[in-house]
Amino acid sequence: MKAAAVVLAGAPNSGKLKEASSENYEALILLAGKPLVGWVVDALAESPFVEEIIVVGPKKELAAALGEDWPLKGKVVQAGDTLLDNLKLGGEAAASERLLLVTADLPLLRPEIVDEFLTRAGETGASLCYPIVSKEDTLAMFPEAERTFVRLKEGTFTGGNFLYLEKHILREASQLFEKVIAARKRPWQLVRIMGTSFVFSFLFRTLSIAKIEERAKRLGLNARAIPMRQAEVGFDVDKPKDLQLVKRVLEDFNR
Repeated sequence: MKAAAVVLAGAPNSGKLKEASSENYEALILLAGKPLVGWVVDALAESPFVEEIIVVGPKKELAAALGEDWPLKGKVVQAGDTLLDNLKLGGEAAASERLLLVTADLPLLRPEIVDEFLTRAGETGASLCYPIVSKEDTLAMFPEAERTFVRLKEGTFTGGNFLYLEKHILREASQLFEKVIAARKRPWQLVRIMGTSFVFSFLFRTLSIAKIEERAKRLGLNARAIPMRQAEVGFDVDKPKDLQLVKRVLEDFNR
């Protein structure tokens, strides 16, 4: 299944990464001589399943950082005020009804990961698909990682930093998306959004992937979780420690 990739690159560099770089935006922080967003764009450009690439962020700065040689099927869109605004702006700029939303701080993304995810997403027939990675697979590749994990009936997982969705969801479920975005790094709040029964299931560790998918369906979302073995999908860069770890991983890849 093919899709348009929307890269979210509007986050200001006002958090912990400020210690590692003076760039105004996180997406522009250099990693091995290339901005973080450049690593993501290059991986997407090499995937035959990506029809076009829309980067949403500071238009002038991104255009300068990406240069004239970045993929001809790409475009830069000026960011709005909120993450939800940027999701909608990216969706509106895409010609396709199928979107792959990707954060710009995922420098270990590889084209074969994109290929596998979009292929499996297409096989589900769902209108929203989200990758998850087990704690075991995450720690096997990143033993020093500090990730947010959620314990479910099937195991303990962390979420990926991209997702597939059909464009109409951004219009029809914008209020739900706004709540999910606000709670995206707080599992307890995400569970509360799903309802009271989920709180008890979460507490007693009986909450399952199937139950989450069924609840999403009742909320109007045909959603599926896609377990993946590649821990890179859940490793975003939001701390100086992450940046150093990614540098070591890239050095290992290039040996």
